[in-house]
Amino acid sequence: MPRRLARVLSLFTTLAVAPPAFAGDWLAATPDAMIAVEAQAVRRADDDALAHLLLIHRLADRAAAGASRQALVALGSQPAEVGMAARWLARTLEPDALEPLTLPPRYDEPEAPEGNLRSWAILGPFEDTGAGLERQEGPETEGHRFVGADYSWGVYAVRPQRSLPATVTGRGLPLDLYVFPGQESCAYLSTLVTLSGTATFHIASSGSLRVIWDGRTVLTDDAPHERAIVDRAAFTANGASGRHELTLKVCRGARADEGRVRVHVTDGAGAPLALTATSSLEALDEARAAGPAPSRVERHPTLLERSVAGSDPTGARRAAVVLTLAGADDLRAARAPGLLDQLVNAPGVTTEDLALAGWLTSFVANRSGWLERALQSARDAKDDAVASFAQRALVETRLELGSLDLARVTASATPLQAETDPEAVWLRAALDAAEGGAGLANKAETALDAIVAREGEATPVVVWDAIADEAGERPAVALAARARLARHAPGRADIYFLNAFSMLGADAVEHTGRAIAAAQPSAPALMQVGGTLLALGRYVAAVELLRLTTELAPNLAPAFELLARAESLVDPNGSGERVIPALERAVELSPQDPRLAAQKRFREGEAPDEPELGEDAPYLVAPDVFLARAAAHPVGDEVRARQLHWRRVVRLHPDRRVSQLMHYAREIVVEPRTEGDLYEDLPGGYGTELLLARVHREGATLPPDEQDSGGMVRWPKLRRGDVVEVAVRTWTAGPVGRRGDAPFYFIDYSGSFDDEPALFNEVIIDAPVGSAFAFDTIGGAPDERVVTTEGDRRITRLTYNAPPVIPHEPLSPHLTELVPVVVGSIYPSWDEFLAWYEGAVEGFTSPDEQIKRLAAELTKGKSTREEKVTALFDFVADDIRYVNYTSGEWWLPNRPQQLLARRQGDCDDKAMLLISLLRAVGIEAREVLIQTRYTAERRVMQSSQVAIPMFDHGIIYLPNESGEGGRLLDATSPKSRLGVLPGMDAGAFALTVGSGSAPTLTPLPNPDDHAAIAHWTLTVAADGSGRLAAEETHRGDSAFMLRTHLAEADARAQWVEKNLVGDRLSGVSMEPEVSFREQAKGQVQVAYQARSQRLARREGDELLVPASPPPSLSSMLAPLVKRQLPVELPPQVAPSTQDRRLTIRIPAGYRVAALPPDAEADGGAFGKARVSFEAKGKEVEMRVVVSLSTPRISVADYPAWRRWLGQVDRLLGRQVRLAPIKEAPRGPRGARSPG
Repeated sequence: MPRRLARVLSLFTTLAVAPPAFAGDWLAATPDAMIAVEAQAVRRADDDALAHLLLIHRLADRAAAGASRQALVALGSQPAEVGMAARWLARTLEPDALEPLTLPPRYDEPEAPEGNLRSWAILGPFEDTGAGLERQEGPETEGHRFVGADYSWGVYAVRPQRSLPATVTGRGLPLDLYVFPGQESCAYLSTLVTLSGTATFHIASSGSLRVIWDGRTVLTDDAPHERAIVDRAAFTANGASGRHELTLKVCRGARADEGRVRVHVTDGAGAPLALTATSSLEALDEARAAGPAPSRVERHPTLLERSVAGSDPTGARRAAVVLTLAGADDLRAARAPGLLDQLVNAPGVTTEDLALAGWLTSFVANRSGWLERALQSARDAKDDAVASFAQRALVETRLELGSLDLARVTASATPLQAETDPEAVWLRAALDAAEGGAGLANKAETALDAIVAREGEATPVVVWDAIADEAGERPAVALAARARLARHAPGRADIYFLNAFSMLGADAVEHTGRAIAAAQPSAPALMQVGGTLLALGRYVAAVELLRLTTELAPNLAPAFELLARAESLVDPNGSGERVIPALERAVELSPQDPRLAAQKRFREGEAPDEPELGEDAPYLVAPDVFLARAAAHPVGDEVRARQLHWRRVVRLHPDRRVSQLMHYAREIVVEPRTEGDLYEDLPGGYGTELLLARVHREGATLPPDEQDSGGMVRWPKLRRGDVVEVAVRTWTAGPVGRRGDAPFYFIDYSGSFDDEPALFNEVIIDAPVGSAFAFDTIGGAPDERVVTTEGDRRITRLTYNAPPVIPHEPLSPHLTELVPVVVGSIYPSWDEFLAWYEGAVEGFTSPDEQIKRLAAELTKGKSTREEKVTALFDFVADDIRYVNYTSGEWWLPNRPQQLLARRQGDCDDKAMLLISLLRAVGIEAREVLIQTRYTAERRVMQSSQVAIPMFDHGIIYLPNESGEGGRLLDATSPKSRLGVLPGMDAGAFALTVGSGSAPTLTPLPNPDDHAAIAHWTLTVAADGSGRLAAEETHRGDSAFMLRTHLAEADARAQWVEKNLVGDRLSGVSMEPEVSFREQAKGQVQVAYQARSQRLARREGDELLVPASPPPSLSSMLAPLVKRQLPVELPPQVAPSTQDRRLTIRIPAGYRVAALPPDAEADGGAFGKARVSFEAKGKEVEMRVVVSLSTPRISVADYPAWRRWLGQVDRLLGRQVRLAPIKEAPRGPRGARSPG
């Protein structure tokens, strides 16, 4: 055995080391010294006791192994709730008991050890898409019986599961072991307790909680918590002798939580009450039938509730520590970030508070800044203890960020550089290992070995973690490290621990796998243990654990797949009577996985390569149908390809998942010219199940050359007349309507462009009768609408036998505005959608202490409402960089605290922050969801039968102070300003959250709201060149563009040349100085100078200065003589105004030959244009104004639109002609000249 390995495996007694001195009440240089600090603080028995206990708990992995638990056990002798909290925190640190499960399992025990209730009947998951905590279902329904109870929905089985007492520890019951899927679901936990007198029940749980005692709700806490290590609720049952049913309803949201529930019981004196409890379904039913024993219930506040109630600086520190370390913050609207901000920004903040806040915060940007401040402050104060603490935390933060150079510089400074305690050595070793290279890796390994040699059994958990992670090709070292972790820390008897035993052979792995089964925190983790045994050939043990997994969590598809494989290997020559049911269940739960269906067909003796069509089989038409359609409709040469057949089948299943079958056939007219043209993206994208793909050619059928699960096929060389046929099926990832998923909707286009016409389009909707699934046809009724009812399902068939064909025309609206569309979603009304959305973002805009402080700072000195709104708007627009971040709930916005930490976010993130800031200063505002004019699929927003939430933007609505009316504000882009709404938001459909109304069109702006008003002075030389001096005022979108691009002085000239001058003048040379200043109401002014080689065009000996250069408006906005489709102008084009005044300084020797007459072209609703000319001595003033008023022109109005643009072009084509002054002819000498 190598010498280093011998040192690693050797164990020594813990060395007695005097703890370093500490500076304050909260922090110390080393973890062990800090535990001593916290323990001393707890013994003072002040209001901060729970916070100090949680800090001891947090240090468990950093301090000497077992030191935190020993300290908490010792503090368990403290009186009342503090001692009880210490004891139960100590229990959460107990390592996993490695005892094999008894199979078949034993569900009850004589009495609950230390009052910890471990016998529960668990019923779930019940779907929770909002308000699930208050909903009475399952055990709360009339006539409920536990025996035989079945509340399954769709394929999700919901039947009572009895907990295994061995799986319920001091950390509570692991819900994820019994309830799957866990997120966005509720579960009931029921137990029957026998009491002999008064008893107090103490409850810790993640998620939100409702407690039901003998059928009556006794307390509710709807705040979702992340963890369950501290009791959040307590009640006393007085005079409660007899049998009583205790039921908990625990609901979990879209954000992941620990998934734990713990109930322990004490007597009247606060001592643990070892009572009898049972999860027997029969006993629960019998107790209900007999009726509960009389009792009186009294709720009382917990130590947790009292500890987080403070708001002064001392209370803020305590609450922030408790909420953060206990995982007890409200996941909907966390308080801790605001409290930490309050602590850091309090007058006279201490160095210790700065370091503590930096260590606690979950936002890395804040962590780095606060710890840096704390470190510098501690050094200035010569506080070595706090300096060391802050320095260590800062090194670790920079390691996490991958900022290795900064981490190295930080670690090489005092005091950390000279410190030799285990944490200091571990940090330096972690830095060496992160920088990589054989030399540094060996150095890190040596340093870790030295810690083990010195500390022995007291070696901290983080050191063993590092040794295990860096073990690499040294399996004995990995095994030794994993064994120490399992001995000293909870949750470490995991799959990594199991895999480490592989060096000892399959027998050792099987023995270990059985021993750690009860310690697994979730069904997927238990499944992994069974899968590992299966991979090593321990089939019998694998079957036992996988059967247990599927019994505890009957909705976990991979577990059934592994079980089927294990069953087939246990009895390879058997009939498969256990294999096929397992595969059937796996297929039910994961219908989108074609592998499972293929395995099942193989086991059943069918061809495995044939797709599992199931209920979709009748909807696949025979090829003769669409081939006959092609033969009946000859194709012209102007067509590239044509869609012979399209059918979409949308099915809402009982489990609220949605499947879509898409079957189509396309005839090739123009043969593919490149290799890339042979690849076809399939509808639905990645993960689509390809049911069939083939080419029909002259009576033969050819398969594709390639197909994969990436949503693509590659066809063979295609010829004119070939017909490609494809059928695909997609599934939603889970039940639709959950708050963490994007809202489900579909849009099907029953029409096409003329270069790829469609001959047949059909949509079939199959949904349960009375379900919320809604649909509508917009823009044209189907040729056939057939509704049938089969059992409890209604099937609607919408058929277009001759879908409309439209031409390709420039500036056309989106296809949804031009052809019939079929739309569908799970929201039959906008009220339904708003109820979902408002529930999902509940609490997002509630201002916390950080928001209130920031709002107060930003509005300091601002006396009027408008000044406050402006200050807050400008901060969100300019200080929060626009970046499209995905939140933890994916489709939903990020919370304001996340934006302030990152200083970046997207549109709806910034809207949420602005609303929070406004509310913090007493100004109410609401979020607005917008479908911008860039998306412009307005039709789908107008259905009265279904809500299609096709939004691509988020802004806010600010009511007027009077309450009558209001305005829309968009702070998305940097340099946005109050004033005119951006053009993309105007004339767009908007849904105001909290309004209870359907989307409405925002008003179109006045053309002058988005205007460029320019005054150009052209000093023309005789050769046509000259100087330009320009002053311009811009409003609206035009002003926004200038604010965005002219902020940096050095970049102004280049941008102005390209965007303001270059399209009008040629041969431009800009002067470097460009003046730029902002004005009121979002306007900006810019002034610049330039030279041009061609200010005027020479024609013979004359110079011509045009009113406007080419290209013409007609060529850009009305290029077609006739149209069949409307015109849709982009937001930057209309509505808008260009107002340009040109002062032309006539060169010496030239005069005005002739001035064109003033003229005007009044386009009515289209807009107006005018030009005017005026001679003023040696100058000519020319003014050109063009206003475009409407962004949409109908087909009927198009001829008039084109005529008006022609008139405008003729106005813009007018020129000022300058002619040379010719000298008068001279007469004979002495004669008078004429005149």
